[in-house]
Amino acid sequence: MTTMRTMGLAAVPFLLLALALAPRDAHACSPAQCMPTLVSPTDKAQVATDVPAFLFLPRLSWVSGLEPSFTADRFALEAQDGTQVPFHVEQVDAMVALVLDVPLVGGTWYYLRYPEYCPTYTPLDPPLQLARYFQALPSQPRGTFEVPDIYPYQHQVETTRVVTSSGSCTTEIQADVYRFGVESSVLGGWEAISRVETLVDGARWALTLPGEPDFSSYPSGDPATTNAGDRRPTALFSNCGPRTPGDDDGLTPGEHRVEVRFLVHGSTIPIPSATFTVTMGCPDPLPEPTPDQIDGFDVPAISDLAPPNDAVAADATPADASDLAPDPAPATSSGCQAGPPAPSGASPWAPLAAIAFALALLGLRRSKCPEPTGMKP
Repeated sequence: MTTMRTMGLAAVPFLLLALALAPRDAHACSPAQCMPTLVSPTDKAQVATDVPAFLFLPRLSWVSGLEPSFTADRFALEAQDGTQVPFHVEQVDAMVALVLDVPLVGGTWYYLRYPEYCPTYTPLDPPLQLARYFQALPSQPRGTFEVPDIYPYQHQVETTRVVTSSGSCTTEIQADVYRFGVESSVLGGWEAISRVETLVDGARWALTLPGEPDFSSYPSGDPATTNAGDRRPTALFSNCGPRTPGDDDGLTPGEHRVEVRFLVHGSTIPIPSATFTVTMGCPDPLPEPTPDQIDGFDVPAISDLAPPNDAVAADATPADASDLAPDPAPATSSGCQAGPPAPSGASPWAPLAAIAFALALLGLRRSKCPEPTGMKP
């Protein structure tokens, strides 16, 4: 009896391990009910005095019939001395824009108050009142914008994280990854209120969200996508391994035309985009996954970096005219790992299995020893 009870206790870790390894339903990867509002500009940012508007992206999923109100009385914009800044509210697809009616004053700190209906995962009614602080810097009169410079950073085969069809869950694939940077200084103080959109062969590849500018490249080892699997606008990738239905395979092998442009809502001055071509492909045989540069896999030259010709320039439209809605339901996670996944080939259950095996050995060993006397059952 004692031996059977001891072995039964020793088997508990194995039962827990089996339950943990059981397949999970796809609903475990469903997006969270709602996430905090995204705001542009970021907190403590520096902006030019002639910024046209600020953007808000509420990320809500209402279940109780609560309808949020994003009218002007829900917002406030005032200088550090209490001076109110007049503005009006515009609906921009899934976003809310505070369009300024007068310019800001250089060298002044401002308070931007806005409603927060969902600071965690539960809708609030009434909402919280949160604030952002930023400083306005004097800006020169604007004429035309220059074409932003694009510079190549890295091109290699590596393991990267991509989104799957199971919701916000991600998986790792071996891919040809190309990173580049875009020079944002041409915006002259509008960086904090701009978004970056990357198009490949005319189709949207990635679009940053309000308050999440992505101007520069990412070093070796960092994923080409976010923790939620969203594509970064300054990183292109093409799957080099098996193609699993539902996984984001990125670009097809071959040459592609890439266009990068800044979106600033309310701008009346066209901001020209930068274009270049890049060739994606995978070496044969495929090298082992490594964060280092792959020897013999040359970085393709970026071409067509000159300003667009007259025909392209004539077709340029103000950034707000192409201010498309963000991709539906920005990926959030309510059941999947939000941080970087485990290294390729490593099992996260290995430590648990080792502990279970050690406990089992301990239980068997104790079953062979005489049980102490004088103990109550």
